[in-house]
Parts: sequence; structure tokens; C-alpha cells
Amino acid sequence: MDKFTTNVQVEEDKAYQEWLDAQELADIQALEKITKPSELEDKPQAGKIYSLFGGKGEPCIAAGNTWAESEVKEN
Repeated sequence: MDKFTTNVQVEEDKAYQEWLDAQELADIQALEKITKPSELEDKPQAGKIYSLFGGKGEPCIAAGNTWAESEVKEN
């Protein structure tokens, strides 16, 4: 055993643990705000037309847009 680690003691600090728990909860809530449920359920729908490839600046699947954003709307 390493002679430098034989006398190590850890004290639990309740206030610090509560702070860590609050930070973890805040991180989870922040991630939930970033990840929209619509993005998790983003799938093509039958009967709709989508742009797989588009011109510069046009929403399409190849550019990383969602299926909903890439739907072709008739004018």
C-alpha cells in the first residue's frame, strides 16, 4: 500500500451534498429543455412529401433538418 494514502479520511458535508444534488437536478432540467419531445418523435408520416436534398439554405434531411422542417409545402 502506498504510504501517502494510508491516512486519508473523507468527511461528508451535508450542505455540499445538497448543493451537488441541486446542481444535478438543474443539469437534468436544462437537458430536458434542450431536447424537445417533438425532436425525439420526429418521423416521416405517410402521405407527406419531404425534401431529402435541397438548395443552399433550404431545409432538407441531408442538411440536418427534422422531418417536420423538411416537409414540402405546396404553395
